[in-house]
Amino acid sequence: MSGPQNSTLEAYGKNLRERIKRLQATNSKLIWATTTPVPEGAAGRVAGDEVGYNAVAAKVVKESGVPTNDLHALCVPQLAGWQLPENVHFKPEGSKGLAGKVSKEIGTALKE
Repeated sequence: MSGPQNSTLEAYGKNLRERIKRLQATNSKLIWATTTPVPEGAAGRVAGDEVGYNAVAAKVVKESGVPTNDLHALCVPQLAGWQLPENVHFKPEGSKGLAGKVSKEIGTALKE
């Protein structure tokens, strides 16, 4: 099953640039987290769609000087044990692994 595209890649990049500018104006510390894998059979989703959106986001955040927390790369080798079948959500083991990486990245950013 596939779902409708909510945003073109071009519109996604434009919207992300605008949001980053707004957030940077508040002097907030920003970290971009990549989108985790969309598997085959995920209701309302297009399998693999995250790859294009992550590529657009990578370009935008690099231009904006925003660091990236690559959750996609973290997940890929562990998907069978971490992600629910035909679902974008995660088993408890996956959620714990993702939370650990997010916590680590935030802690590092706050020390800087």
